[in-house]
Amino acid sequence: MIIFKDRYFPHYFKIIRQTYIKQRVDTFITYFKAYYWGVQLEKGSEFVGLPKFRKTPKSSIYIGKNARLLSSFSANLHGLNRKCMISTLDKNASITIGDNFGMSGGIIASALKVTIGSRVMIGANCTITDTDSHALNFKDRHANYYNLKTKDYKEPIKK
Repeated sequence: MIIFKDRYFPHYFKIIRQTYIKQRVDTFITYFKAYYWGVQLEKGSEFVGLPKFRKTPKSSIYIGKNARLLSSFSANLHGLNRKCMISTLDKNASITIGDNFGMSGGIIASALKVTIGSRVMIGANCTITDTDSHALNFKDRHANYYNLKTKDYKEPIKK
């Protein structure tokens, strides 16, 4: 058996080895996170970095076979500024993602239903959602609409 010392290999072999080990560990941890959140995650998926899952009760998230999510800031040369996040925002919301899906630092959020087909790649830091999370009518965004009690400040704020 031949034992290779690190001094015989250039530094990029160390980087490749560390990346491979990190990917294996991140994938292992992500499968547990998906199970914890009730995310249906098919086999063959790979994860670099730890994505975030958030699922409300009575909602569903399904990710098909061979998905690849890059959530590590150094995993993509486009410069990821956040981790991947897949979340449902309301009960009965649904996110369905097909096979051979790829995403780098993206967000998928659903209040009703988001469906992404097979063989889809989502570029760095993209956001896909079916809601803007704000009421379109400005009156609906006002505190009085929700019967919220707010303080009325009569004096201007001093600097």
